[in-house]
Amino acid sequence: MCLQQRGLGGPGRAEVSRSCRLHASKAGATATANPSRTVLTGEARSHETDIVVVGSGIGGLSAAGLLAKYGHKVTVCESHSIPGGAAHAWVRDGYHFESGPSLYSGLSARGKEANPLSHVFSALGVELDLKRYNTWNVLVPEGTFLTKIGNDNFYEVLEKVRGPEAVAEWARLQEVMRPLAKAAALMPPAAFRYDPGVLITAFTRYLPALLASGGDAARLTGPFSAVLDGAGIKDPFVRNWLDLLSFLLSGLPANGTIAAEVVRGGGGGGS
Repeated sequence: MCLQQRGLGGPGRAEVSRSCRLHASKAGATATANPSRTVLTGEARSHETDIVVVGSGIGGLSAAGLLAKYGHKVTVCESHSIPGGAAHAWVRDGYHFESGPSLYSGLSARGKEANPLSHVFSALGVELDLKRYNTWNVLVPEGTFLTKIGNDNFYEVLEKVRGPEAVAEWARLQEVMRPLAKAAALMPPAAFRYDPGVLITAFTRYLPALLASGGDAARLTGPFSAVLDGAGIKDPFVRNWLDLLSFLLSGLPANGTIAAEVVRGGGGGGS
């Protein structure tokens, strides 16, 4: 697989594919049954590189793109025929399918409010063609409803599909989320991690902000399910709904999604 500076998606993905095929035709390649995949052989498989990145997921492509930006020769190794990892997509019979996270927020923002990917695209000089929307149609076993970005109209949805007890739980969750949202705004998203590296990215660099948050920022480094448990959220529809939003953001349910990601993503009805 070839890597170019713009190989993170969008227009750059097509350019990467054409570049690979051109390189293969000059150096030797073996055709496969999949026209979108070219197996490099001979000279094309043997070349010098400064850095090898294993995996072409968002993390691998971000690291490789930034390394290439700063002058390193980078080779990305990927076992799949399509780059992107859990975020890759494909088209069948005119239908577009996404394999993992489908919800990306904060890509147009700048500074601490921006999605970490927004910083990567900015560093690489990539302009995104963003499509904005504020409503989405939902089909679930409990019924079909139209919800909006944010939390306000979700109270009406819960009243309709679950009743007043679920509405009360949702209101309680919003109260718990408010101080967490303020704490999340004190640091850039990349500072929050789900591993011991958070001691460097958050606690070392942003200690004053952490102290100012009164401990709320520390809660953002744990799983979002811990926030739900602490708020006493037990309604199965609400739990499943938040598992869905977590999956859209990270590809994992609430117990595998860092709380900061959901809080920054909205953590509500339309997220």
